Amino acid sequence: MKTQNNTNKILFLCDLERFSSNHFKNTLNLAKTLDAEIELFYVKKPTKIAKSDNQLSVIRTMNRDFSETTKSIENILSSYSESVQKNINYSIAYGNVKSEVEKRIDSYQPDIIILGKRKRKQLHFLGDSLTEFVIKKHEGDIIIATPESEINPEEHLSFGIYNTDETRFEKTMLRQLFSKSKHPLKVFKSSVVSDGTEHHSLNIDSDLKKVEFVFEHSDSYLNNLSKYISLNNINLLCLERNAIKKNSRKKSGVVEMRNLVDNLNVSLWISKQPNYLTS
Repeated sequence: MKTQNNTNKILFLCDLERFSSNHFKNTLNLAKTLDAEIELFYVKKPTKIAKSDNQLSVIRTMNRDFSETTKSIENILSSYSESVQKNINYSIAYGNVKSEVEKRIDSYQPDIIILGKRKRKQLHFLGDSLTEFVIKKHEGDIIIATPESEINPEEHLSFGIYNTDETRFEKTMLRQLFSKSKHPLKVFKSSVVSDGTEHHSLNIDSDLKKVEFVFEHSDSYLNNLSKYISLNNINLLCLERNAIKKNSRKKSGVVEMRNLVDNLNVSLWISKQPNYLTS
């Protein structure tokens, strides 16, 4: 998974048609903190550019598009300092988006994949979405980023953890980020509704290193969760994959994940496996 010099690797799945500078800035901030290299990867369907049945015409069109796309990406990278650019690569592919992403994941073997959250009216999380495909394909860490969430460890970073004990996270990437935060860790948990009544509770540990919110898993619990995430200025909500399956109860894990992505206006870090966050 690591490069020969033990550098973490981040694969940034880029959509130039909806490119978010904030997504990319957050990726750069993470890479700096985690001492990671970045590859920006962009896939385009040939049908979007090749309208002719003439093979030579198609080749010329694709060559021209490749040149224009390369220039666009290099213009994006040129707006950042030389010191940052040293750890940024990019690649472009033409073909079926999922197939090309799968090949790039297999070839590059990233530690983290970052992709932007799309609006529900543009693309539903379920069905044939790229988000669901990446979650199924990539066994490592995944960040589903929202433009509104700023992730800058040097300025302001407030962590939340969802339905996961903090000791389940490893002392590597997430621990490095958590150590940068000056705010208590916020732990959000949902429990099965016992009497049909909506409740929530608050627990604060004695040394203020952790604040725990517990919500009854009612039909409106996601609204309450979203409200408290906003009130606590959470930048990044972390959970391990198993947290979804373990706590979804009547719902499937995929449906529960869809609900989180659709309803929470915060970037999600889906962790690879159980590990340890505290020393």
